[in-house]
Amino acid sequence: MLTSSLAFAHDVKGTALFLDVGQRVLEIEIQFPPDELAKALEWPASIDADGQPVNSAALAKYVTQHLSVLSQQKKPFTLSVKSVSVVELAEGKVIDVKTVLQPPGDEDARWFELQCDLITHRVVTHNVYVFVRSDLQKGRVGETAEFLGMLHSQVKSMVVDRSGGSWWQGFTSVFVLGIEHIASGTDHLLFLLMMLLPAPLLVAGRRFSGPRPLKSSLRETVKIVTGFTIGHSLTLALGAFMNSPIPSQWVEVAIAVSILVSALNAMRPIFSGREMFVAAAFGLVHGLAFSSAIRGLGFESWSLTIGVLGFNLGVETMQLAVVLSVMPGLVWWARSTHYSTLRLLGAGGGAVASLGWIVERAFAIHTPVPTIVEAVAKQAPWLIAMLLISALVGEVSHRQQSAK
Repeated sequence: MLTSSLAFAHDVKGTALFLDVGQRVLEIEIQFPPDELAKALEWPASIDADGQPVNSAALAKYVTQHLSVLSQQKKPFTLSVKSVSVVELAEGKVIDVKTVLQPPGDEDARWFELQCDLITHRVVTHNVYVFVRSDLQKGRVGETAEFLGMLHSQVKSMVVDRSGGSWWQGFTSVFVLGIEHIASGTDHLLFLLMMLLPAPLLVAGRRFSGPRPLKSSLRETVKIVTGFTIGHSLTLALGAFMNSPIPSQWVEVAIAVSILVSALNAMRPIFSGREMFVAAAFGLVHGLAFSSAIRGLGFESWSLTIGVLGFNLGVETMQLAVVLSVMPGLVWWARSTHYSTLRLLGAGGGAVASLGWIVERAFAIHTPVPTIVEAVAKQAPWLIAMLLISALVGEVSHRQQSAK
């Protein structure tokens, strides 16, 4: 988690406040170092032997007593504590408290005075670092938090002015985030590639029998891409609007399984004629992973709608670019006698990669396979270029021979 690393890079014993700013809602996530928190509280420890927060109710009350937000008219925001938990970061365990604040009357949440003396009221050497993690109207999305300043025993308040910006700025930022997410999402693209490998081929019985006509190949490609789009769009929206967290480990395992199944199908057809429905079904799983990337970009329905729409369009744009880059080469190679070798090599690589991911994600056992996959993925532009050039050269040669 990059934002947490940024906070504790200043002081490993500091408290971090991450602000998620909306128009009518402000959320603040607080990450306390346990030993420093224990110094400021009446009980001797802040984490029990089972790794859980000690006296969560009292800790929630403590937060409401030492953290407040005032509007531009000097009226207090209404503060409520959503959850208290222990979170494991690279720097160690922290006490994580999530809060929701709503401005008074018709005032917005984009200008406020933050008043905080958490821990600093008793530990004068303690620092509180304040970050903006998400602010859709200002285009603040992604993993990099914006550092606003530091509070301590002598400075216990700061004015946060997030006025200005626009929904369009937020939309374009989330659109770019969607492009970047799918571009770096090797597993998502590998699933799509495994589904597309057999798309230019006809099926007879349980075997591939030869190349499809060009129009038929295009129809099959459109059906697969459409099914995948429908599936991941549904769960992307559902996951983004859900309040409860999704068990990401098993979502990631299911994504790896989807690659394995599609790779096996590319070796020998196992769901011929149902590719669109299979792509849609597995798309539902991939969409849950997509949704985790934009959860927290906004906490109001309008912010989330903008976030989901922009992010999904970014994903679709990058996905379409990949399909347009790969399919011409695959369609041509499907007409050659060497496509069987290319298809089996590609499907075999996909199956090995998926097995490596399954082992790592399900059992936390490190394998070299994902590292190799990532190294190969960095060469993807060159591999696509070689695929297209070889197809073009082959087509020219084929036409020259036909003309003789």
